[in-house]
Amino acid sequence: MSKEFEGKKILIGVCGSAKLYKTCSLIEALREKKARVTPILTSGGEKFATPLLFTAVSKNKCFTNKDFFDHNFTVPQNKETFTPLHIYLAKYADIIIVAPATASFISKLAHGEASELLIAVIVASKAPVCIFPSMNINMWENPITQENVKKLKNYGYYIYEPTEEEIAKGIQKGKMPGIDKILEVIKKYL
Repeated sequence: MSKEFEGKKILIGVCGSAKLYKTCSLIEALREKKARVTPILTSGGEKFATPLLFTAVSKNKCFTNKDFFDHNFTVPQNKETFTPLHIYLAKYADIIIVAPATASFISKLAHGEASELLIAVIVASKAPVCIFPSMNINMWENPITQENVKKLKNYGYYIYEPTEEEIAKGIQKGKMPGIDKILEVIKKYL
């Protein structure tokens, strides 16, 4: 068994998309490779699934915006200092993966709108960031989305170009890649 993932601390951001179910399979694959996976669910992601699902799959707490704004939430820290959750997670991560990523998430990140835990973590982190969009072709090809993607690439983030997927009405771009491809990308950036 390959040891590239063993002990690696991987944060996985999960946005609100119908493809969110694939993230569970990704988390399971990473855990099989002995990675330490910590999920962060966006407010949009919470409309599709509960944090409990991702806690169960990852065997780690799934963080949400509620944790971001909960002043009673504690993180492992030195008793003499206080570390805000987003700073703790930003320093903790070896890599940050966002799968699936929505147009809304991409827009907020491109503009540094750190009002969500996941975006605040990314903005505060020095870890590599890999983003796997999943959206309708019209949303993906919209000039606003493309400008935001260009910005993120210029900032050094890796953005996987959505692949083509056959659907009933023809071919549509916007599908997240398979688990093997995502693992290949993660391995490259670790």
